[in-house]
Amino acid sequence: EPELEEAFTVAGYTESQAEESILIPGPAKVNHFIGGLKVNLSSSALIGLENGFKFYEVNPFQCLEQRSSAFLLSMSAGSLLKSFSYSPPDKDSYDFAVIEKIFLGEIEDFQNADGGFNLWKKSKDYTPYPNPYLTAHVTFILQLAKDSGYPVNQNVLKKSYEFLQNYIKSPGKEGYMYVLDSFS
Repeated sequence: EPELEEAFTVAGYTESQAEESILIPGPAKVNHFIGGLKVNLSSSALIGLENGFKFYEVNPFQCLEQRSSAFLLSMSAGSLLKSFSYSPPDKDSYDFAVIEKIFLGEIEDFQNADGGFNLWKKSKDYTPYPNPYLTAHVTFILQLAKDSGYPVNQNVLKKSYEFLQNYIKSPGKEGYMYVLDSFS
């Protein structure tokens, strides 16, 4: 006979104190060879986003893919980040209080003249090699940000759309490497 599974959730809000109790039978009434009990407790509405934030704690890279994805997580979290005063666990972690600035404020530093985006900022060792997949990902997030009322540089967004439209018509010299990306 398959094990019986039961799930139970309690949620609430208080500005002072709240109590909840669970009655667990004593050891004499428990069959130690069947079933189990799993309890998850959280005092924060951020628990549902915990795995997303943990990813950025262990992957604090400042490439454009990481920045754009962290910004998307920040947009998804909405006012929860401010309400719960989330702060980075250390100096190398993403500070979601300024993610808008490090993504939207520095986006031009990742864009080529043709409108495509690179993983890393332009530097003295920089080689322009736009990535169509990254450009599609970032353009999607920029459009979501614009639709959500964030201050998106319209010239950057326009150039990225033009790059993608041109890429679909004529994929780059790298051959079939990005052909599947152009289908989507």
